[in-house]
Amino acid sequence: MTYTVVSNTSLLYLEGFSFRADIVVPLFLFFLTIYFGIVIGNTAVMRVIIVNRNLHEPMYILLCNMSVCDLIGSTALLPRLMADLFEEVKPISFEPCVIQAFCIHFYGAFILITILIGLTARLPRCGTKIFLIFCNNPSLFSLSCVDTTLNNIYGLFITYLLSSLSFATIVWTYSKILYTCLIKSDNRTKRKAIHTCATHLTVYIFYEVIVLFTIISQRYPSANADVRCAIGILIMIIPPLLNPIIYGINTKEIRRNIFRIVSHKIL
Repeated sequence: MTYTVVSNTSLLYLEGFSFRADIVVPLFLFFLTIYFGIVIGNTAVMRVIIVNRNLHEPMYILLCNMSVCDLIGSTALLPRLMADLFEEVKPISFEPCVIQAFCIHFYGAFILITILIGLTARLPRCGTKIFLIFCNNPSLFSLSCVDTTLNNIYGLFITYLLSSLSFATIVWTYSKILYTCLIKSDNRTKRKAIHTCATHLTVYIFYEVIVLFTIISQRYPSANADVRCAIGILIMIIPPLLNPIIYGINTKEIRRNIFRIVSHKIL
């Protein structure tokens, strides 16, 4: 069988949702509001942690890193998505598509993601249609006309590694917190600790379920394209919107400093 390999400079076409003209403006305003919320929330958390030296501890540095990754991923997606709402044909050149995919996957370790996107970018392409409204790694290597077993194996390995490390860290951390609180704390502190841990775990489980569904569905072309697009958008906007609230403002020191800054500005 022969394949027609397209030029590396040719355009790709994003073919995700097609929206009715009467809902384009409301959708634009919805995504714009979401993006403003993501930017304001994550920027506030980052500013508080960077400015206050007493917050330069591992836990707060981790929260700052999470806000950076959330900003990079959502900025790679939402401005382009909002512009594409008004276009019937959504062309994107290969290089910006690769950059967008890299930024969207930036939540993982930098070296691992660089290798992942590098393995995909080297593949010859026979297709030009991406059945999503943004570029990510699975949609890019699905354009290839050669064997992508290596990409699949490495992608699944990264997913397993990052998920396992994240799960192990969460289990160990929350076990220590709950053990300390249940053994040494009063009832009020125990309730607060359990409530905080339960809130964090709810967000984490929600995120992991969506990630798992996305990974599985994108490896089966028969899966409903609209559902895959909707899940892809959810995974890129819900965690960055909720993380500053759940992990940031819900943390006493960060909340106190944010309120201090806001009250200072108002006065």
